[in-house]
Amino acid sequence: MRIGIFGTGNIATVFGTLLKNAGNDIDFIYGRTPENADELSKQLGAKAIVNLNEVPNGSDIWILAVSDAALTPLVSSLPPYSGIVVHTAGSIPQTIFEEKFSNYGVLYPYQSTRKERKPNPPIPIFINGNSPKVINSLEALANPWALSVTVVNDEQRLNYHLAAIVANNFTNYILIQLQEFMRAKNLDFDLVMPLLQETLNRLNIGPANTWQTGPAIRKDEVTIQKHLDLIKNEERLHEMYAFLTNAIKHYFKV
Repeated sequence: MRIGIFGTGNIATVFGTLLKNAGNDIDFIYGRTPENADELSKQLGAKAIVNLNEVPNGSDIWILAVSDAALTPLVSSLPPYSGIVVHTAGSIPQTIFEEKFSNYGVLYPYQSTRKERKPNPPIPIFINGNSPKVINSLEALANPWALSVTVVNDEQRLNYHLAAIVANNFTNYILIQLQEFMRAKNLDFDLVMPLLQETLNRLNIGPANTWQTGPAIRKDEVTIQKHLDLIKNEERLHEMYAFLTNAIKHYFKV
């Protein structure tokens, strides 16, 4: 297929590379700054565009790989187009296109993508479209390179997006606090890595609530208090430890 990509960030770069490697032609890269548009367009063998009035309409699909905040103003500024228009956002309904385009949908990567990481991890793709024809076209586009392709509606995608925030963003923030604590105590974070890996591996065997361990579920108030005293001057870590300890107690009714 012939594809036009709007955006020059992580998703635009990763999608553009995967799509090109799968045999598609990247017609153009639209970016707000000439430097970013030029850089990505050279990587993908595409035309760099910084003026929406110069966007060609001969592509089969336009992919709007921009931030949620930038999506609405971009859609309102796009020229008329008869091909398929999709966005890549987790929390924006596909109906954002309905008043302007007749063929539209969503191509949402269910993975944390970074253009600096090579290769990127396998990417499950969630799609939807305003017609069976659009859905079939998006399935054909994504199947050669996606880990999986699943049709989900706007409500399901929003719920999946929330789950991704908890699984990735919240977990990463906990690890930020842990790394900073361990660095301050001159402890080796690498020694925590096997424990983290085992925590994830256990999910392949059974649900998370069958694997809960630690002082909270054991009603070990002496150890809990020792830990809280140890981090009494680490405000964020202290708050997090106390909140999660109480949440575990509440969940398991201990």
